[in-house]
Amino acid sequence: MTLGDMLHLIMSFRMKKQFGQHFLRQVPKELLFPLDALEKIQSLQKTAKIYIIEIGPGSGVVTKAALAQLLPFSHLIITYEVVDIDLEAIQETKQVVSEMNLPKRIKTVFTHKNVLTHDFSRINEYDFVYIFGSLPYNVSKKIVNATKQVSTITTPSTILLPSRFVIQKEVADDYTSNPPSAAFLGVDLSIYTNYRKITKTLPPGSFYPPPKVTSAILEIGWRKLNQREIDQKKKLAKVIRSGFQAKRKVINSVFKALIPKEKLTPTLLQILHMRAHELSIGEWELLTTILSSK
Repeated sequence: MTLGDMLHLIMSFRMKKQFGQHFLRQVPKELLFPLDALEKIQSLQKTAKIYIIEIGPGSGVVTKAALAQLLPFSHLIITYEVVDIDLEAIQETKQVVSEMNLPKRIKTVFTHKNVLTHDFSRINEYDFVYIFGSLPYNVSKKIVNATKQVSTITTPSTILLPSRFVIQKEVADDYTSNPPSAAFLGVDLSIYTNYRKITKTLPPGSFYPPPKVTSAILEIGWRKLNQREIDQKKKLAKVIRSGFQAKRKVINSVFKALIPKEKLTPTLLQILHMRAHELSIGEWELLTTILSSK
């Protein structure tokens, strides 16, 4: 797709402010299905079932580029689902895809709904799963939060590929933050991931209409959790959320009254006199273990 084709699709679309729509003028390779993963899957020389979910297709520019990338890989059986709350976006994307004459091995699904209510359980019917999208800024945190469930429902036989999302740069910085300057978003997301990183920064001019802020592509390497780990992570997440409610205060103000005096070891006392953004995951886990065993 040429730049002119992309701009024509974008300019012909009726933007809706309530959905926070800003469409990419060009599609960065860092957003699409990882090419090295495609080549590796193709090299297996066997038919592989892949499920791709694109959140917020907008005018269909990203969808068209993503599907075009998949065409040379003949051993892949692909279900490509686009999910958008905007019915016009679904209809526009469906029209764009219909003009591509895709082979039968690539099935497209067009889902008009709020992705926050989307059922991700179908991922376990496939060998590989990829979730990505250019997210509206006004709900990007909620969407990332909703996709965390994939780490808790994926079976061992399904390979969960890293997700890639376009979001506000400031929010991406929070998601990739680490102690001693960690934000709540980064600590909370780290429970469900092997890594979080920014792969590309996108200036306002990368979009139409241009937003007032800089954007970034956030890549999330998901961790697959078993049931025992899920129960532990839920407790851990609850403690972390409580700790960050103290904001700039030491977490002693939140937790000390909940811990019996006989369990106040020197190590624990040191942790309690730290601020939430300074704690490592290991320290949060120790605190959670003590609070759970009282």
